[in-house]
Amino acid sequence: MKFFRNFVDEESAQATIEYILILAVLVTIAILLVRDLIRPVMTRLSESIQSMVSDKMFKSGPAMHRSPFKR
Repeated sequence: MKFFRNFVDEESAQATIEYILILAVLVTIAILLVRDLIRPVMTRLSESIQSMVSDKMFKSGPAMHRSPFKR
């Protein structure tokens, strides 16, 4: 706790915190600007993964296992 208190009290630490805050604001703005460009790519990727999983898990044809309750 003492290390943290000393870090905050130093002027160089205050500059570091200011730089981190500025960087956080810039990253947030960048994400908001490119989110519409990324969304279609992520949607296609998600649909592709979902399609691959469903094709592997739910193949048409013979059942993957037999239920002991059905005869």
